[in-house]
Amino acid sequence: MTGKTRIAVALCFLAALAAGLAAGFALARLGPPPRRSWLDRELNLTPRQREQMREIWSKVISGPTHQEFRERRQKLEEERRQAILGLLSDETRQKYEEVMKKYDEKIAALEEERQRLLQEAVESTKRILTEQQRKKYTAMLESRAGSPWRRGPPGKEGPFPGGEPPHGPPGGRFPGGGMPPPPPPDRP
Repeated sequence: MTGKTRIAVALCFLAALAAGLAAGFALARLGPPPRRSWLDRELNLTPRQREQMREIWSKVISGPTHQEFRERRQKLEEERRQAILGLLSDETRQKYEEVMKKYDEKIAALEEERQRLLQEAVESTKRILTEQQRKKYTAMLESRAGSPWRRGPPGKEGPFPGGEPPHGPPGGRFPGGGMPPPPPPDRP
């Protein structure tokens, strides 16, 4: 190799190295590619459908969160508990039952609101999907025991094995894991 050839090869090598470094820095500035949701991956959504999904579900996400629902529920449970503690005696048993009934109604209304928001989002989602995507989405929901609130791909246990929260079904005697009131003073 002659001196001119060596210089030309070295310059080409340096130019290629510089181009690779520049491309690497440019990609690093862009950051990682946006994460696709498992639903997006499973249904192979179009960019337009992804945007529509974002709009549909952002209403649910930006609305009362699971945490806010839980806090509202806990507040209602505390109101109930305080009301019961002030009533316990044989003479006030009927008042106690009224308090429990009102509480159960409030909890049922809260759960209905949550379920309505969820169902609206599910139906809106189905409307933007192709027929094939809709079938797959429906099957995915069914495999999740009808609970789209569970996150992640189907087949993974949610926070409550078997799908039931530890406090039992909504509207039960002591929903939300609330403790029953203590027995009246005249009972052991």
